[in-house]
Amino acid sequence: MWSIWASRPAASSRGAGIRSSGAGGTATVTYTDGSTSEFTARFSDWRLNWGSYTPLPGTFPAVTMPYQNYRSGYLRSVIPTYVFALDAPLTPGKTVRSITLPTSTGGDMHVFAIGFG
Repeated sequence: MWSIWASRPAASSRGAGIRSSGAGGTATVTYTDGSTSEFTARFSDWRLNWGSYTPLPGTFPAVTMPYQNYRSGYLRSVIPTYVFALDAPLTPGKTVRSITLPTSTGGDMHVFAIGFG
């Protein structure tokens, strides 16, 4: 479990990341007044299971790449790969102290960025 510390009022949070085989779970937002809220932090599979899946509800492609390199970059798999994003609601008028990411279940989850808006 990881916590990201912040001190900023915001209406929503946006994260970008990838997962493999269903990784994710419930994340917790802690506000400066000590209250909390939760949201589901799951990203779609970065290859959409070799093109046979659709993105999970609530996720959308932030970056699309036309192929993937593998085996130390010597081979190329011509399958679109993605970094997905999701929006997480925050309690209006409150200031975020931290976001605690879930202990991932179902695979690895990699979070590259979290922003507030």
